[in-house]
Amino acid sequence: MASPAASTGTISEEETKWVVIGVCLNKVIAPALRKDLKSKLQKWYIDLCRPPVDIDKQDIRNYKKTLPPSKFPPNYKSINNNEKKSRGAYDFAVKDSLSLAKLFLQPNMAKFTGFDETMDMSAILGVMCNAKPFSSAAADAETVRNDVRNKWAHCNFSEWTQAVFTASIKALISLIKTSNLPTADEKAVCDDLDGWEKKADLGLWFGQPITDLVTELRTSLKHESDAEINTVNEKLNNIESKLRKIEEVEKNAAENSEELKRQKEKIECHSNELEHLNEKLKTGDYDKQKENYSEFAVKKVPYGLRSLPRDMVERPSEVNDILGLLIPGNSKVGVIGSQSGDIFGIRGMGGLGKTVLALAVAWAASGSRQVIWLDIGETPDCLGLINILIKVLGGTISFSDIHAAQAWIKANTSDKDCLVVLDDVWSVDDVAVFDHLSGKCQLLITTRDAKVVRGSKGFVYELQFMAEDKSRALLYQSAGVEPDELSTFGPKMHQIVEELLKQCRGLPLALSLVGSNLIDTRLQQDWQDVLGYFQKPGLEQLHSQFPNVTYPYDNILAAIDASFQRLEKNEREKFLDFGIFPEDINVASDILELFWSSKEAGRTSCSPQEGRCILKALERKSLIQKGPELQGKTSYRVHDLLLDFARQKLQATGTLADVQRVFVKILCGQCVNGEWTTTSSLSQRDYYFKYLPYHIFSSEQHSELIQLLFDFHWLEQKVKHTNFPSVISDFRFLDTPLQHEIKLLQKSLMLSADAIEKNPSSIGPQLLGNKNNVPFLGLPFLRLPSNTH
Repeated sequence: MASPAASTGTISEEETKWVVIGVCLNKVIAPALRKDLKSKLQKWYIDLCRPPVDIDKQDIRNYKKTLPPSKFPPNYKSINNNEKKSRGAYDFAVKDSLSLAKLFLQPNMAKFTGFDETMDMSAILGVMCNAKPFSSAAADAETVRNDVRNKWAHCNFSEWTQAVFTASIKALISLIKTSNLPTADEKAVCDDLDGWEKKADLGLWFGQPITDLVTELRTSLKHESDAEINTVNEKLNNIESKLRKIEEVEKNAAENSEELKRQKEKIECHSNELEHLNEKLKTGDYDKQKENYSEFAVKKVPYGLRSLPRDMVERPSEVNDILGLLIPGNSKVGVIGSQSGDIFGIRGMGGLGKTVLALAVAWAASGSRQVIWLDIGETPDCLGLINILIKVLGGTISFSDIHAAQAWIKANTSDKDCLVVLDDVWSVDDVAVFDHLSGKCQLLITTRDAKVVRGSKGFVYELQFMAEDKSRALLYQSAGVEPDELSTFGPKMHQIVEELLKQCRGLPLALSLVGSNLIDTRLQQDWQDVLGYFQKPGLEQLHSQFPNVTYPYDNILAAIDASFQRLEKNEREKFLDFGIFPEDINVASDILELFWSSKEAGRTSCSPQEGRCILKALERKSLIQKGPELQGKTSYRVHDLLLDFARQKLQATGTLADVQRVFVKILCGQCVNGEWTTTSSLSQRDYYFKYLPYHIFSSEQHSELIQLLFDFHWLEQKVKHTNFPSVISDFRFLDTPLQHEIKLLQKSLMLSADAIEKNPSSIGPQLLGNKNNVPFLGLPFLRLPSNTH
């Protein structure tokens, strides 16, 4: 929601985003691009000085009308002081690379004296849009010039919504990535842009010397030639004035607030008590380390949205169609049945791009409403997911009963307008868990089965195969083929490309995998070899290993198998290891590094550095995708069709459960006497407590799983490091003859839910203090917390 700046001196969210974009343009990317322009234009200038061009020797009888591939007519008026001469007296000789840059600009924009601060962002983009060395980035430069830089210079704060801001950052990152900067420079700039995007979301002024920043920004614009820069400076002056007032108010408040002093005394008075409590509960660290949902609820920050894939080809017509149908109140959006929320479904076979399309829709919608993304999958933890939904919506209570959670959602969303995305839904029952939203809230689901949407009384959007032109664009983009390279492709190469497109049948996953296999090569034989995977006689035998419901077309399987077979041996083993993880989760890199560095028998170990190289190779081949940062670590996730492939490969050799057991042993090896060691990372600890029961279950160690879930010490630690609903969810893995004891423990936990959530160490007294729980004492595998006797 927009937050207009009040006359009292507050800074609106839109003004903050506008300032951040100004910083990103003029302080982050401009220096890097100037350096790049200087280097590339110098090399190009040297080439142009050679015959037959001889650009440094041109005169009025012989000068270039264009500098291909650009159709932009060189502006000789911008060099050699020609602006003050008649055309007949022009000096057409281009005497240096700086003059070469000015040929692509109007005289009023060509006043710079070097590749330095005097060359403003307008000039940089003007050169990049037209000069040959930047042809790979020309389209992105044009986008940044029209949609970011010019929009920013117009100073219309109301335009700077979250959606526009997000799209602008994305455009800047895309420009940097297509500019072919040195790898280190590209990473530094992209990381900087990402950091500024996060600062804007958190509120730029918190912990930032913003007044100094605004002053620096204004200084960096002093060489701008754009007529609207005066307006920009005026707006910056106004913002700086507001910020000075805010600083003054904060200073006075800090000096004069007796309330702050009283709070300080109160904290000091109770510090010993808190210290004692932390010794047992470690509450301070625990609260900090649990996921903080408040920013999603208060600021309406999108929750769970991943970045769009690097090789994505946009499908604007499909996105706009869905956004049009998702307008609240539109009768075409869903059918409101016995439940309360409108339901809209994107249906399509696996690999058709449902998730990416839903992500594009969600990001577009996030500018005007709250968006919450939940990964569902074939075997979802619905209790855990509905508790996450409640937290993101602003709830502070954890529910151990789904019906109670549904009642809370219905009662507390009547005044909300949010879009909840359920990705990869397999069951109508799973949709029903979340179909209790009210107000203007809607559900958007992705599924392979139209019955899931129709059974939920929703509107089905049937996603079609990707059109031929977009398929070709995705293949080339995934392979890193630049437009100017196509002229080097011979007839046979074009024939191979057409056959690859035919085999991929408009399936984005297949196109992305095939293209990623060819990113390092333009050799015709390499492209022919990849095509051979679609035609080899053994494909039918390979396909028989996989159920038709998962791989309805051979081409998906062929694309996956081609990527797999072209990996190095150690990369293949490590890719198959992803088959042990739950679907639709992000796995932190140090979890994989821990697993792969182990020297357990029968496994090839590698150093953490080697492991990170393997992860980058797998990501480059589109076999895994980069996820969000987890506790400071890069995370990765796997498309469910690729996950199925890895699991089937492990099952075919009878090693899936064995690999799971090895992983469980390695993970548990981080504990000493049942306590998590402080030397291990936070992401490893979080993963251990959240997913250990899943891995024990998947390793077919059923008796060990029972012992774990009846271990009160484990339950205490689990609540402390995750949450109470996560404990209850683990019981779904139990299917044993001990039904009475299991139900008794589950029921007792739920009855004591509030007390246990507030004080995890009370779990023993809570469960054993009730006479109905006496049967627990007869269980031979029961382990009590040390304080429960």
